[in-house]
Amino acid sequence: MAKDYVDTHPNTLLIITADHSTGGLAIGKKIKKDNKTVTEEQKSKSYIWYPDIIKKIKASSILIAKKLRASKDINATFKKYTSLTLSQDEYREILNILDKKDKKIRKIVNDIINKHSNTGWTTHGHTAVDVETFAYGKGSDKFRGFMDNTDIAKKIFEVLLNKE
Repeated sequence: MAKDYVDTHPNTLLIITADHSTGGLAIGKKIKKDNKTVTEEQKSKSYIWYPDIIKKIKASSILIAKKLRASKDINATFKKYTSLTLSQDEYREILNILDKKDKKIRKIVNDIINKHSNTGWTTHGHTAVDVETFAYGKGSDKFRGFMDNTDIAKKIFEVLLNKE
């Protein structure tokens, strides 16, 4: 939609960027041999990522946490929204935290999904990783390669003030 707008308004510049990266996503994390929370099959396939598990997720962890709290059947509710079958340990982990804040339930839900999909995270906060910047339209050539975040604003002003 935004690109279509730029195509019909040639004096428009579309810029997409972020102020920071979050999470430090690791696809196909290393599984330690002594990890008792994963299956033997998962241990034998370290560094393999299972994106199909994530594709089957039907709701955010926020909604799943709320549904679990209200549910009379934790297993059925979890499976309905994730397509995953809980182990006994995972079931107990959720059951033992249902009286806590939704944020804690969401963390457990995310941890279970991450474990099954073999997705890892270096942090739950901001990272120092460079963020991508995309530009399309008049002046987009100024937004190529690596840029300091403060240079993005300077380049926007250059475009606005028609400076070359």
